[in-house]
Amino acid sequence: MADQQDTSRVPHLELKSVSKAFACAGNKVITAVKDFSLVVQKGEAITIIGPSGCGKSTTLRMIGGFIPPDSGEVLLDGVSLSYNGPEQRTIPMVFQSYALFPHMNVFENIAYGLKARKKHRDTIQHDVAMMCQMLNLVGTEDRFPHQLSDGQQQRVALARALVLKPELLLFDEPLSNLDARLRLQTRREIKKMQKLLGITTVYVTHDQSEALSMPDRVVVMNRGAIIQVGTPREVYNNPRTPFVADFIGNANFYDGKILEFTAEKAVVTFNHLEVALDPAQCDGTYLPGDGVFVAILPQSVTLSSYHPPESAYQVPGKIAGLSFNGYSIEYEVEFGETFIRVVVPHNLTFVDEYEVKEQVLMHFHPSSFHLFDSKET
Repeated sequence: MADQQDTSRVPHLELKSVSKAFACAGNKVITAVKDFSLVVQKGEAITIIGPSGCGKSTTLRMIGGFIPPDSGEVLLDGVSLSYNGPEQRTIPMVFQSYALFPHMNVFENIAYGLKARKKHRDTIQHDVAMMCQMLNLVGTEDRFPHQLSDGQQQRVALARALVLKPELLLFDEPLSNLDARLRLQTRREIKKMQKLLGITTVYVTHDQSEALSMPDRVVVMNRGAIIQVGTPREVYNNPRTPFVADFIGNANFYDGKILEFTAEKAVVTFNHLEVALDPAQCDGTYLPGDGVFVAILPQSVTLSSYHPPESAYQVPGKIAGLSFNGYSIEYEVEFGETFIRVVVPHNLTFVDEYEVKEQVLMHFHPSSFHLFDSKET
């Protein structure tokens, strides 16, 4: 019928110009989220990343109904939920603190939501057993939260949410309390379950590796606003602002000056190095003499044992410091009058390793550079 809504075109979750401010001491008002708009399709995994205080957790709580927006709308399948409380939305959230009931055992914690929905006892037994099987909790059903490891508690919190078979699931920095090994393991479990069950997820984190490894799309926030949205590769390889290049890619930045700018190429000089770039690598158009920031990702520079340079993009340097973390080595290399951070994978059979004070040759790859307006922050 003509008046029926075409649900195939309605986003599963949509935030329309959502804003939230909080009153502080001295009649001061802090804007936590400003004009936030986002469309999330059914079954899509989204991560929201940004520094502390950027508004990502406030955004998540507005989706979950824990706080109302001051303006804008939160819609689920086209229906506005902006002023419905969490009990009216049935959108479970997995918290950083686990939020397990200490007086209930594992079975009772996982079954809590099913009992609240008055599910039949046999259904509860079956669904809880399935969750325990899928999340490796078999044998822990009679234990209480204080008798579990952090990793087990986090899996119980995840099982309690998943057993409800939600169409939308929220995560508020759920792995912050886990050690590095458990974070990797639980991250894989969450991603596997999300894809297996086709659940739409919105995942808040300040950890770059989580933000890039888990979602279909990444939302980068700063100061309450969206800075960039894209696939993990898009956001990492093509940052739109210096903030994204720094926060996501931990880029090196150098002051540069435009020598030539045409539709075919952008020639920039910085730190005694002159390079020609594709204009698509620039955040705008420039005139000769304009100042720019040159952003270079640490992984985009390669090192070799010193030999006379064979091209303009090979520059001598000396190792000033290094940091080994197991899977990679971060070198600090003298680069003219300054330094550059270079990260190389640690591979016992293919990659040479260098020591402090050793002479090396740096190989720059201008196709990976990005130029930003020097007045941009």
